[in-house]
Amino acid sequence: MWEVTAVATDQWADGGSDVDSVTIGNTEPVVVSAVITPGVPKTTSDLTVAGVGWYDDDADPELYQVRWYKNGTLLPPQSPDPMVVDDSVIVRGDVVYAELTAIDAYGVGNTVVAPSVTVINTAPTAPVIAITPSTPGENDALTCNLVTASADPDGDTVTYTVAWYRNGVLMPGFTSSTMPATETTYADSFYCTALPNDGYENGDIGTSPAVTIQDLNAPPAPVVSSIARYINETSATVAGSCVSGSLDCNSVQISCNNGSTTATYNVACTANAFSQVAAVDRGTTTTCSAVCIDSSNNTSLASNSVVTESCNPYDAYEGSGTYGDSSASPIAEWTTLADNNSTSISIVGNIVNTDSRDWYKITTSDNAVADAAAGVNAYKFEIVMGTGATDYDILVRKGLSSATAACVGTSYNDYTDDFYDRGDALNHVVPADRNRCTSNGSGTWYLYNECQSFASDYWIEVSRPVGTNCQHYAMTIYNGRP
Repeated sequence: MWEVTAVATDQWADGGSDVDSVTIGNTEPVVVSAVITPGVPKTTSDLTVAGVGWYDDDADPELYQVRWYKNGTLLPPQSPDPMVVDDSVIVRGDVVYAELTAIDAYGVGNTVVAPSVTVINTAPTAPVIAITPSTPGENDALTCNLVTASADPDGDTVTYTVAWYRNGVLMPGFTSSTMPATETTYADSFYCTALPNDGYENGDIGTSPAVTIQDLNAPPAPVVSSIARYINETSATVAGSCVSGSLDCNSVQISCNNGSTTATYNVACTANAFSQVAAVDRGTTTTCSAVCIDSSNNTSLASNSVVTESCNPYDAYEGSGTYGDSSASPIAEWTTLADNNSTSISIVGNIVNTDSRDWYKITTSDNAVADAAAGVNAYKFEIVMGTGATDYDILVRKGLSSATAACVGTSYNDYTDDFYDRGDALNHVVPADRNRCTSNGSGTWYLYNECQSFASDYWIEVSRPVGTNCQHYAMTIYNGRP
């Protein structure tokens, strides 16, 4: 309120006076228009109305009364902010507008209507998908699985369109959730996508993590070739066949067990074959088998097993080619065996596997001069087989390897070549000591055999007519009388 006082006055004194007052009234605010945002709302959108062109001569703060209408029906006052309609109030297809009245603390201004907005569809969210198995093998089918379904705020039923990618390239025509095993190859990479649709529109696409086809298949088992069941060596070659290739048999692991310890060997599978020399302890039976391992460390089933025994005692002459296997190449390791019985020859051997004969050559000497001086024939060649007599037979050829063997057709283990007085001369009486002999021309030459040399070469053929095992034979050879 404003008040004015007027006083009359001249130069000498004041005269009469009067008082008057006036009160300044409120000016109502004005708003030009109103607008609702967002202009194209979805079910998940909050709606906000705002005035445009607010003006108040009194500089009062901007203030409105608002009335919201949905599908022509007035809504209750919105809370906590009357200028905002929460998304929970609206659904797809609703038509919403607002009336906005400008007000201040002293009065009410004009009213404007915000143009209506229509709530449109909300697309479904992206699904979460994954491929199983997560570590697939070469012959595995793949499945694109829905881990978390798409959310649809409108409550619509969501369907999905599946697509598959191999090594980053779309596979046309593969829209099933399953990828056949016939399409999966080692080292290929796969991922799938799922495009959701609620019947109105597509949502955001879901993409699975990629999986890579692994080599999970065991390679074919190797095949170990048969080996000699009984051997004289302390090693055996374990060999066989395998399917070469990094995804098949990349390497071969050989295991050999002798009943107490296991030795392991790793060799390459090359050109579909493998070979390894394995140690074999003498006197033990060793069983060997093998497995194939591919480049992904997949292990095959075990191969067949092979068995060998390193003989003890053993034949030191075996393993030297054909030495000792025929009369043309007999074992002849000894000096001439004299007839004085001062030394003997001991032979230990065996016949195993494909071997069928052992041949030996023994050379003897006979000192006829010494025999005449002593008056006794000392020559007596003997072969005695002790160990192995039930498993082995001998044949002896004298003079030549081609000579007819003594006692052909008869199995025997001992042999004696003895020269004594048989009384077979005319008018000759067998002496009491049938080993007596004398030199030709002596005074008693007609009473005894003549002392002469019976030295010779003997070819001894040892054979084994019964089953094969590590049974050995031991022969002792003598020359001379005890």
